Amino acid sequence: MAMREFFMVAIVLCTLLCYCESGKLSEDEIMEIENQLERLNKSSIKTIKTEFGDIYDCVNFYDQPAFDHPLLKNHKYDFQMRPSSRPNSMVREGNPPKNVEQQSLVYTSDPTKKYNGGGTSASFYTLYNVGGSQYTFGRMKLQNGLDIIKVGWGVNPSVYGDNRTRIFIYFQAGELSCFNTVCPGFVLVNPKPMIEMILRETHPGTLPTWELEISVYRDPITGNWWVDFGKNYDQIGYWPSSIFSGGLKDLATYIDWGGETYSPLGQIGPPMGSGLLLKQDTRYDAYCRLLTTINEAHIQEDAKNTKISSIDIDFYLVKDWGFHRGWGHIMTYGGSGPR
Repeated sequence: MAMREFFMVAIVLCTLLCYCESGKLSEDEIMEIENQLERLNKSSIKTIKTEFGDIYDCVNFYDQPAFDHPLLKNHKYDFQMRPSSRPNSMVREGNPPKNVEQQSLVYTSDPTKKYNGGGTSASFYTLYNVGGSQYTFGRMKLQNGLDIIKVGWGVNPSVYGDNRTRIFIYFQAGELSCFNTVCPGFVLVNPKPMIEMILRETHPGTLPTWELEISVYRDPITGNWWVDFGKNYDQIGYWPSSIFSGGLKDLATYIDWGGETYSPLGQIGPPMGSGLLLKQDTRYDAYCRLLTTINEAHIQEDAKNTKISSIDIDFYLVKDWGFHRGWGHIMTYGGSGPR
């Protein structure tokens, strides 16, 4: 297996399956390919074309990929399954669209605490110098054991076929891990095509600075992990607690905020954040502000007792500014990448 080199401000895994062995496929491999084709070839009832040219095929609710997960065969959704309550202090039907490692981050992990979720408002940028199998992300991650949830913005040519900045989600549950709704697991409840949506073009130094508001929280009754986007906390969908292998069936034990990049060994590293090393100026520096956690009592609070982690400080920097009036708890990060 070829060695790979990862550069991160938080950790990401993406599994791409390739079936090839001397030109022959086993019966199990053929069956898996047929299952994937069946998941992809659902009859659409409506097609949406965005202003950027992306096309989304809308399917009946129970035809979306989430329900191909073996643990969700009998899963039912109705209005009452929306979050039974929202974390204190948070503001707040249709056909869903189908459609070597290094880190620099701010994190919170206290062995005496667990978390029902977290949130942030993250600035995002247009980054052209990302190509091939490289990627660059700005996001929040929640974890317990091997179970992981990530939500944020990124540039990922190997997934989308372009270098546009898009919204993404990611989860790892046991042996299953993937982006967006490519594999079964995430249940979409919002008819707007927000996951994979292209974000407006924006560059460091230009005003206003644009942000993506993110919230991930665990329903206290069902245990489902919900994702909200935007200033009004629009509910996008949820990961049912039943798909997780054990860790995120319970609360999260770790949360971090920041960026991450990946590049194959031998290639120059892609940019992170705004693509600039920190200038101590939020007009130029990528940031995550309003860093919040949701405690065991389901109360939202500013992130506390945070620490920073950065492996390659020559090319990617991170700074935890703590709490600032008007910004909440804010951190900045970024860099041009190895050259």
